[in-house]
Amino acid sequence: SVMKPGMLDVEVAGELADCHVSSGKLVDALSLYSLLSMQYPDNLYFSIQKASLLFKVNDFEGCAEEGMAICRRDSIPSILSLVGASLLKMGQVDSSLAYYRKSLRLNPQNPGTVTSISNILLGRKDYDGVIDLTKGFLEEVPDNLSVGQILGVAYYLKDDQDNAYEVFKQLRKDGDESYGTMFYSGMNALSLNRFTVARECFGNAWQIDSTDAKLAANYAVSLFKDNMVPKNQIAAKRLLLRAVELTDPDPVLMYKIHNGLAQLYYNASDVNNALPHYEKAFSYYP
Repeated sequence: SVMKPGMLDVEVAGELADCHVSSGKLVDALSLYSLLSMQYPDNLYFSIQKASLLFKVNDFEGCAEEGMAICRRDSIPSILSLVGASLLKMGQVDSSLAYYRKSLRLNPQNPGTVTSISNILLGRKDYDGVIDLTKGFLEEVPDNLSVGQILGVAYYLKDDQDNAYEVFKQLRKDGDESYGTMFYSGMNALSLNRFTVARECFGNAWQIDSTDAKLAANYAVSLFKDNMVPKNQIAAKRLLLRAVELTDPDPVLMYKIHNGLAQLYYNASDVNNALPHYEKAFSYYP
Protein backbone atom coordinates (compact mmCIF):
# COMPACT_ATOMS: atom_id res chain seq x y z
CA SER A 1 0.00 0.00 0.00
CA VAL A 2 2.88 2.40 0.66
CA MET A 3 3.95 2.02 -2.98
CA LYS A 4 0.87 3.83 -4.28
CA PRO A 5 1.64 7.09 -6.12
CA GLY A 6 2.18 9.96 -3.74
CA MET A 7 2.39 7.67 -0.71
CA LEU A 8 5.99 6.42 -0.90
CA ASP A 9 7.32 5.87 2.61
CA VAL A 10 11.11 6.05 2.32
CA GLU A 11 11.85 3.74 5.26
CA VAL A 12 9.39 1.05 4.24
CA ALA A 13 10.42 1.31 0.58
CA GLY A 14 14.06 0.90 1.62
CA GLU A 15 13.20 -2.18 3.65
CA LEU A 16 11.24 -3.60 0.72
CA ALA A 17 14.21 -3.01 -1.61
CA ASP A 18 16.50 -4.84 0.83
CA CYS A 19 14.02 -7.73 0.93
CA HIS A 20 14.13 -7.92 -2.87
CA VAL A 21 17.93 -8.12 -2.70
CA SER A 22 17.80 -10.89 -0.09
CA SER A 23 15.24 -12.77 -2.20
CA GLY A 24 17.40 -12.51 -5.31
CA LYS A 25 14.92 -10.24 -7.09
CA LEU A 26 17.66 -7.92 -8.29
CA VAL A 27 15.66 -6.22 -11.05
CA ASP A 28 12.86 -5.35 -8.63
CA ALA A 29 15.39 -4.09 -6.09
CA LEU A 30 17.14 -2.01 -8.76
CA SER A 31 13.86 -0.43 -9.86
CA LEU A 32 13.05 0.54 -6.30
CA TYR A 33 16.51 1.89 -5.48
CA SER A 34 16.50 3.84 -8.77
CA LEU A 35 13.19 5.42 -7.73
CA LEU A 36 14.46 6.17 -4.24
CA SER A 37 17.74 7.66 -5.46
CA MET A 38 15.79 9.84 -7.88
CA GLN A 39 13.47 11.13 -5.16
CA TYR A 40 16.23 11.43 -2.57
CA PRO A 41 19.36 12.38 -4.55
CA ASP A 42 21.26 13.37 -1.39
CA ASN A 43 20.87 9.91 0.11
CA LEU A 44 24.25 8.30 -0.62
CA TYR A 45 23.12 4.85 0.56
CA PHE A 46 20.45 4.62 -2.15
CA SER A 47 22.98 5.60 -4.84
CA ILE A 48 25.51 3.06 -3.59
CA GLN A 49 22.92 0.28 -3.59
CA LYS A 50 21.83 1.26 -7.08
CA ALA A 51 25.42 1.16 -8.38
CA SER A 52 26.03 -2.24 -6.79
CA LEU A 53 22.85 -3.67 -8.32
CA LEU A 54 23.68 -2.26 -11.76
CA PHE A 55 26.92 -4.26 -11.64
CA LYS A 56 25.11 -7.41 -10.53
CA VAL A 57 22.65 -7.20 -13.46
CA ASN A 58 25.62 -6.69 -15.85
CA ASP A 59 24.83 -3.04 -16.65
CA PHE A 60 28.50 -2.11 -16.40
CA GLU A 61 28.15 1.20 -18.23
CA GLY A 62 25.35 2.28 -15.91
CA CYS A 63 27.32 1.13 -12.89
CA ALA A 64 30.40 3.08 -13.96
CA GLU A 65 28.34 6.25 -14.51
CA GLU A 66 26.55 5.93 -11.18
CA GLY A 67 29.80 5.13 -9.38
CA MET A 68 31.61 8.10 -10.90
CA ALA A 69 28.76 10.36 -9.78
CA ILE A 70 29.10 9.02 -6.24
CA CYS A 71 32.88 9.53 -6.30
CA ARG A 72 32.42 13.17 -7.29
CA ARG A 73 30.57 13.60 -4.01
CA ASP A 74 32.69 11.34 -1.79
CA SER A 75 35.76 9.19 -2.54
CA ILE A 76 34.70 5.79 -1.21
CA PRO A 77 37.29 3.02 -1.79
CA SER A 78 34.70 0.30 -2.44
CA ILE A 79 32.92 2.43 -5.04
CA LEU A 80 36.20 3.36 -6.72
CA SER A 81 36.90 -0.39 -6.99
CA LEU A 82 33.38 -0.99 -8.30
CA VAL A 83 33.95 1.58 -11.05
CA GLY A 84 37.29 -0.10 -11.79
CA ALA A 85 35.60 -3.48 -12.10
CA SER A 86 32.91 -2.07 -14.40
CA LEU A 87 35.45 -0.37 -16.66
CA LEU A 88 37.45 -3.59 -16.83
CA LYS A 89 34.32 -5.48 -17.92
CA MET A 90 33.93 -2.87 -20.66
CA GLY A 91 37.51 -3.40 -21.85
CA GLN A 92 38.76 -0.02 -20.60
CA VAL A 93 41.81 -1.46 -18.88
CA ASP A 94 43.84 1.75 -18.36
CA SER A 95 40.88 3.59 -16.80
CA SER A 96 40.07 0.55 -14.69
CA LEU A 97 43.61 0.42 -13.36
CA ALA A 98 43.50 4.14 -12.51
CA TYR A 99 40.35 3.70 -10.40
CA TYR A 100 41.71 0.62 -8.65
CA ARG A 101 44.88 2.55 -7.79
CA LYS A 102 42.82 5.44 -6.37
CA SER A 103 40.95 2.93 -4.22
CA LEU A 104 44.21 1.36 -3.01
CA ARG A 105 45.65 4.76 -2.03
CA LEU A 106 42.65 5.35 0.23
CA ASN A 107 42.63 1.80 1.62
CA PRO A 108 46.13 0.35 1.13
CA GLN A 109 45.43 -2.80 3.16
CA ASN A 110 42.56 -4.12 1.04
CA PRO A 111 43.71 -7.48 -0.39
CA GLY A 112 40.87 -7.54 -2.93
CA THR A 113 42.10 -4.34 -4.55
CA VAL A 114 45.68 -5.64 -4.60
CA THR A 115 44.43 -8.80 -6.29
CA SER A 116 42.46 -6.84 -8.90
CA ILE A 117 45.44 -4.65 -9.78
CA SER A 118 47.75 -7.65 -9.85
CA ASN A 119 45.48 -9.52 -12.27
CA ILE A 120 45.60 -6.58 -14.68
CA LEU A 121 49.39 -6.34 -14.40
CA LEU A 122 49.81 -10.10 -14.84
CA GLY A 123 47.72 -9.86 -18.01
CA ARG A 124 50.22 -7.27 -19.24
CA LYS A 125 53.15 -9.46 -18.15
CA ASP A 126 54.30 -6.66 -15.84
CA TYR A 127 55.72 -9.14 -13.34
CA ASP A 128 57.98 -6.58 -11.65
CA GLY A 129 54.95 -4.36 -11.05
CA VAL A 130 53.11 -7.25 -9.39
CA ILE A 131 56.14 -8.16 -7.28
CA ASP A 132 56.58 -4.57 -6.04
CA LEU A 133 52.87 -4.24 -5.25
CA THR A 134 52.45 -7.57 -3.45
CA LYS A 135 55.74 -7.36 -1.53
CA GLY A 136 54.79 -3.89 -0.28
CA PHE A 137 51.39 -5.16 0.83
CA LEU A 138 52.85 -8.23 2.55
CA GLU A 139 55.25 -6.06 4.54
CA GLU A 140 52.16 -4.60 6.22
CA VAL A 141 49.95 -7.71 6.15
CA PRO A 142 52.42 -10.63 6.16
CA ASP A 143 49.90 -13.42 6.78
CA ASN A 144 47.68 -12.86 3.74
CA LEU A 145 47.91 -16.12 1.81
CA SER A 146 46.07 -15.00 -1.34
CA VAL A 147 48.42 -12.07 -1.96
CA GLY A 148 51.40 -14.30 -1.12
CA GLN A 149 50.21 -16.73 -3.79
CA ILE A 150 50.13 -13.91 -6.36
CA LEU A 151 53.70 -12.96 -5.42
CA GLY A 152 54.84 -16.55 -5.94
CA VAL A 153 53.08 -16.78 -9.31
CA ALA A 154 54.67 -13.48 -10.43
CA TYR A 155 58.14 -14.80 -9.54
CA TYR A 156 57.37 -18.07 -11.33
CA LEU A 157 56.15 -16.36 -14.50
CA LYS A 158 59.16 -14.04 -14.43
CA ASP A 159 61.29 -17.21 -14.30
CA ASP A 160 62.79 -16.20 -10.96
CA GLN A 161 62.38 -19.75 -9.73
CA ASP A 162 64.52 -19.53 -6.57
CA ASN A 163 62.46 -16.67 -5.12
CA ALA A 164 59.27 -18.38 -6.24
CA TYR A 165 60.34 -21.55 -4.42
CA GLU A 166 60.87 -19.69 -1.15
CA VAL A 167 57.48 -17.96 -1.40
CA PHE A 168 55.60 -21.20 -2.14
CA LYS A 169 57.49 -23.08 0.57
CA GLN A 170 56.43 -20.46 3.12
CA LEU A 171 52.83 -20.56 1.90
CA ARG A 172 52.69 -24.32 2.39
CA LYS A 173 54.32 -23.95 5.81
CA ASP A 174 51.62 -21.41 6.72
CA GLY A 175 48.92 -23.93 5.86
CA ASP A 176 47.93 -22.86 2.36
CA GLU A 177 46.56 -26.03 0.75
CA SER A 178 44.70 -24.31 -2.10
CA TYR A 179 44.78 -25.65 -5.65
CA GLY A 180 46.62 -22.61 -6.99
CA THR A 181 49.42 -22.83 -4.46
CA MET A 182 49.81 -26.58 -4.91
CA PHE A 183 49.77 -26.40 -8.71
CA TYR A 184 52.27 -23.57 -9.00
CA SER A 185 54.43 -25.04 -6.22
CA GLY A 186 54.61 -28.19 -8.33
CA MET A 187 55.42 -26.31 -11.53
CA ASN A 188 58.10 -24.29 -9.73
CA ALA A 189 59.65 -27.36 -8.11
CA LEU A 190 59.58 -29.22 -11.44
CA SER A 191 61.50 -26.39 -13.11
CA LEU A 192 64.15 -26.69 -10.36
CA ASN A 193 64.34 -30.50 -10.74
CA ARG A 194 63.01 -30.96 -7.20
CA PHE A 195 60.90 -33.86 -8.33
CA THR A 196 59.82 -35.16 -4.91
CA VAL A 197 58.43 -31.76 -3.89
CA ALA A 198 56.77 -31.43 -7.30
CA ARG A 199 55.21 -34.87 -6.99
CA GLU A 200 53.82 -34.12 -3.53
CA CYS A 201 52.39 -30.76 -4.57
CA PHE A 202 50.87 -32.08 -7.79
CA GLY A 203 49.38 -34.96 -5.81
CA ASN A 204 47.68 -32.52 -3.45
CA ALA A 205 46.40 -30.46 -6.40
CA TRP A 206 45.10 -33.64 -8.08
CA GLN A 207 43.07 -34.42 -4.96
CA ILE A 208 41.32 -31.06 -5.43
CA ASP A 209 40.82 -31.15 -9.22
CA SER A 210 41.39 -34.24 -11.34
CA THR A 211 40.03 -32.70 -14.55
CA ASP A 212 43.04 -30.58 -15.59
CA ALA A 213 45.06 -32.16 -18.41
CA LYS A 214 48.01 -29.86 -17.81
CA LEU A 215 48.15 -30.91 -14.16
CA ALA A 216 47.90 -34.60 -15.12
CA ALA A 217 50.76 -34.33 -17.62
CA ASN A 218 53.10 -32.46 -15.27
CA TYR A 219 52.17 -34.71 -12.33
CA ALA A 220 53.17 -37.66 -14.51
CA VAL A 221 56.51 -36.05 -15.37
CA SER A 222 57.27 -35.52 -11.68
CA LEU A 223 56.38 -39.15 -10.94
CA PHE A 224 58.60 -40.81 -13.52
CA LYS A 225 61.51 -38.48 -12.75
CA ASP A 226 61.27 -38.92 -8.97
CA ASN A 227 64.12 -41.43 -8.55
CA MET A 228 62.58 -43.70 -11.21
CA VAL A 229 60.56 -45.67 -8.63
CA PRO A 230 58.81 -48.56 -10.48
CA LYS A 231 55.37 -47.94 -8.95
CA ASN A 232 55.69 -44.29 -9.96
CA GLN A 233 56.22 -45.35 -13.56
CA ILE A 234 52.91 -47.19 -13.55
CA ALA A 235 51.11 -44.22 -12.02
CA ALA A 236 52.77 -41.85 -14.50
CA LYS A 237 51.59 -43.92 -17.44
CA ARG A 238 48.04 -43.91 -16.08
CA LEU A 239 48.13 -40.12 -15.62
CA LEU A 240 49.47 -39.48 -19.10
CA LEU A 241 46.73 -41.60 -20.62
CA ARG A 242 44.22 -39.69 -18.48
CA ALA A 243 45.71 -36.43 -19.75
CA VAL A 244 45.09 -37.56 -23.33
CA GLU A 245 41.42 -38.07 -22.44
CA LEU A 246 41.17 -34.64 -20.82
CA THR A 247 43.15 -32.43 -23.14
CA ASP A 248 42.17 -30.36 -26.11
CA PRO A 249 44.68 -30.81 -28.93
CA ASP A 250 47.19 -28.31 -27.59
CA PRO A 251 50.48 -29.04 -29.44
CA VAL A 252 52.86 -28.29 -26.56
CA LEU A 253 50.88 -30.32 -24.07
CA MET A 254 50.31 -33.21 -26.49
CA TYR A 255 54.05 -33.29 -27.20
CA LYS A 256 54.79 -33.54 -23.48
CA ILE A 257 52.22 -36.33 -23.02
CA HIS A 258 53.37 -38.51 -25.92
CA ASN A 259 57.05 -37.90 -25.26
CA GLY A 260 56.49 -38.93 -21.63
CA LEU A 261 54.66 -42.11 -22.63
CA ALA A 262 57.38 -42.90 -25.17
CA GLN A 263 60.09 -42.56 -22.52
CA LEU A 264 58.18 -44.80 -20.12
CA TYR A 265 57.81 -47.55 -22.72
CA TYR A 266 61.44 -47.11 -23.84
CA ASN A 267 62.72 -47.33 -20.25
CA ALA A 268 60.82 -50.60 -19.93
CA SER A 269 62.52 -51.86 -23.16
CA ASP A 270 59.11 -51.88 -24.86
CA VAL A 271 60.32 -50.35 -28.12
CA ASN A 272 57.27 -51.37 -30.14
CA ASN A 273 54.98 -49.26 -27.94
CA ALA A 274 57.52 -46.47 -27.51
CA LEU A 275 57.93 -45.79 -31.21
CA PRO A 276 54.32 -44.70 -31.99
CA HIS A 277 54.41 -42.23 -29.11
CA TYR A 278 57.76 -40.82 -30.22
CA GLU A 279 56.27 -40.39 -33.68
CA LYS A 280 53.22 -38.66 -32.20
CA ALA A 281 55.47 -36.39 -30.12
CA PHE A 282 57.51 -35.58 -33.21
CA SER A 283 54.35 -34.71 -35.16
CA TYR A 284 53.34 -32.18 -32.47
CA TYR A 285 56.85 -30.68 -32.12
CA PRO A 286 58.86 -31.44 -35.27
